[in-house]
Amino acid sequence: AIIILETVIAEYPDRTVGYLNLGDALMKNGLKIKARKIYNRYIELMRAKGKQNEIPQRLFAITKP
Repeated sequence: AIIILETVIAEYPDRTVGYLNLGDALMKNGLKIKARKIYNRYIELMRAKGKQNEIPQRLFAITKP
């Protein structure tokens, strides 16, 4: 799933949900640092679209430095 999601994001960088899905896949595979970076990008995109209220709250605990 990680390879597919990385391909989707590379081809469609504005596909916001792809970042969330990739972050989840990375976390499930123990790649926490990489997942944090991807989740932060997801949060940035959501905020830029004015959808900050739709960001899953669980991400804020994960993305804290």
